[in-house]
Amino acid sequence: MNCSFPRTEGQVGPVSIGDGPVDAVCVKGLPEFPTESSIPVDAGLEVDWSFMECGEDEDDCNSEIDEEMSCGDGDDSDDSDPQRVCEYAPDIYGKQGRDEASHRRPLPSYMNNQPDLDASARASIVDWLVGVQMKYNLKAETLFLAVSILDRFLATKRRVQQKDLQLVACTSIFIAAKFEEIYPPEVRDFVHITNRNCLREDVLTMEVRMLTALEFCLCRPTAVHHLQRYQREGHCSGEHASLLQYILELALLDIKMTRFSPSLQGAAASLVSSKVLKLDPVWPESMARRTKRTEGAVQRCARAMFVLLRGAEQSTGEVRRKFSSRDFHSVAATTISE
Repeated sequence: MNCSFPRTEGQVGPVSIGDGPVDAVCVKGLPEFPTESSIPVDAGLEVDWSFMECGEDEDDCNSEIDEEMSCGDGDDSDDSDPQRVCEYAPDIYGKQGRDEASHRRPLPSYMNNQPDLDASARASIVDWLVGVQMKYNLKAETLFLAVSILDRFLATKRRVQQKDLQLVACTSIFIAAKFEEIYPPEVRDFVHITNRNCLREDVLTMEVRMLTALEFCLCRPTAVHHLQRYQREGHCSGEHASLLQYILELALLDIKMTRFSPSLQGAAASLVSSKVLKLDPVWPESMARRTKRTEGAVQRCARAMFVLLRGAEQSTGEVRRKFSSRDFHSVAATTISE
């Protein structure tokens, strides 16, 4: 992880920004750069978050702590795959559940504070990010974190002009890649993929601006964190797993989907994919037990996702192109019936 910083009060340590580290002193849990630092930190920046408290509207965000995340029973005790770290699974999912309940998500209406942007512009740039992910073979976690960073930055009410939206998106995935990838793309790679519309100095300057606005808080639960768990609980085939992921990535494009919590999105995508493939049962008892949600509890989010899935049949964007490939079982070509 290239974005670590000193956590202990008074501790001096490196912060990785741009192409190299710079020393910072930890003050109240956040890094404080020395005055002689060459990093252009925007001093005196006030953060005005346009976020909802999770749990304000139970029907919309349904973001109480998922008890499934603190359960140690069931299918997580598979010792055959050491990467599953089954002995730590209860702690990991418990932490994700607490983070989801305590951290605020952007309101879908945050775009009202961006007069030069709209939901369509956001959808286009998120679709472009999917193309960047495919180009550099980045992890799904990187894509979802990049969209999370993009939304949270735009929600800080810092006005972004439409001509700068690609720079903000490019910097979001640059930051996310350094957080998630072992070998993240370099700045020059992002300069290349934007056809030099985003220059190296612009990306590095925007990186500092965004990290400062977000107070270096990058790690937030996303729907992809639940993807493999729900795929496993549903005993998904390769086609079913790809369809589930396709639905979640379509949801990234629609700003209105941010009103639903990540765990609810994961559960709803599992339900929709099961119905599309006409599985029986569509909501297995193991899923109900693990998520602590009935089929009816996820219906509202599932209906919204089904509308997105039907609408995507006429799409020519990067998400549909990605999931039309054989690597994802060509699930984008799946016939969607009522």
